[in-house]
Amino acid sequence: MMLIPCQQRVPHLNQLDRLKWGLLLLTLTSATAQQPKSVDWDEAFADHSGTAPIHFVAQYQDARGSHQLEEWRDGLAHLRRRTDNRIDLHADATAKIVTGFPADYLWQVVDLDKKIDNRISSTAMLHTGMLYSYWSMSHVLTRPPGQVTVTPTDGPAPAQASGQSCVWFEIAPDGRPTTRACWSSALAIPLAMQTQTRDGRWETTFTVQTIDRKPISRAVFIVDTRTLQVRNLDQLAEDD
Repeated sequence: MMLIPCQQRVPHLNQLDRLKWGLLLLTLTSATAQQPKSVDWDEAFADHSGTAPIHFVAQYQDARGSHQLEEWRDGLAHLRRRTDNRIDLHADATAKIVTGFPADYLWQVVDLDKKIDNRISSTAMLHTGMLYSYWSMSHVLTRPPGQVTVTPTDGPAPAQASGQSCVWFEIAPDGRPTTRACWSSALAIPLAMQTQTRDGRWETTFTVQTIDRKPISRAVFIVDTRTLQVRNLDQLAEDD
């Protein structure tokens, strides 16, 4: 007698089961494929602006309310930032007071209300614990201390400032609120920034309104000291 081997029965999936499994696999695959990878800070916030001048006006929010920021930047040589027509900050890499150290700047923080011109070099600021840097002040973005994760993300399309575009990045520092910035590498500034609230909402904290890339007159970066009291903070730091 010939023995015929038994065939193992395979569990039968009906059409509904096959559809469920297909949707599950599709969901898992999509979630894996869409999960963005973190990038290096310098890679995300690249500066492709070169030495081209830039002048822009922006609105920003902080705990004290709404403010206006106007900035003029001439490459790595000159910077001016005016806040609410009350504080005028200048950074100059060519000023004679500069000590000669690499990447040193003369900083002038002019209090327009009190009519005081506070002057200090980058080198002296390091000794006094001040955290100004030309990059962070001129690019309106400061790298948080400690471990920071930067991830490409989606965000609302910011109002097109003079036709410029930008790419959103989420900035997640350890132990601090998550923020996101829509970075324009061509201008080397964020066109918009948002902070995430405790309930998960995103609040806009910075928006560029106008941009001008015409050459900037040298006079824009010169502080008129005729009505100002000048304080040399480098000398005060040495005396301490």
